Amino acid sequence: MGNTTFAEIARLRRSVRKFEDRPVTDEELAAIIEAARLAPSSNNTQPWRFVAIRDSEKIEAVARAGAALLPINKGWLSKAPCIIICCAEPSKVFHGIVNPMLSIDLATIDVAIAVEHIVLAAAEIGLGTCWIGWFDEKKIRKVVDLPAKWKVIALLAVGWPERPLEERVPNRKLLSEIAFDGGHDRPLGQSKNRE
Repeated sequence: MGNTTFAEIARLRRSVRKFEDRPVTDEELAAIIEAARLAPSSNNTQPWRFVAIRDSEKIEAVARAGAALLPINKGWLSKAPCIIICCAEPSKVFHGIVNPMLSIDLATIDVAIAVEHIVLAAAEIGLGTCWIGWFDEKKIRKVVDLPAKWKVIALLAVGWPERPLEERVPNRKLLSEIAFDGGHDRPLGQSKNRE
């Protein structure tokens, strides 16, 4: 895509559920996961682990397990040429000490940031993705042998979209509905400039 800007890539990205019957190559997979490798993480722990599934029988099994909580996903997910199982391996020292003090799980947040890097890198080269958060982790583990200390955070379908990604204006809330300046009652951009 050459000199595509970040804003253009963000407008290209969408959840793709119909893929061409075309494999995701080693080079393409390495390029998009490299973007995840470069993502920031809490205390630079880099807790992400990615397992790419490209074997059609295993994809079918992951799709069955992945659709256990939302059966409508099985049909399209089983046709994806690649499913990335996105996991967290929390640091015993950092996450073990810090997470109990917080109301959030930092390793999960770190993996989510890295997965979004994959999604945007995929869009940049024309690949489509769909993030799946509804899955049965125990069933996924039966299909793919994962270390016990890894936690499955998401499944990510990846492939060449049936129709090429095109820039669009997505149906999104206005900036004034989601961003505020100094307090919840002052939408960003609607306050007087500060001197």
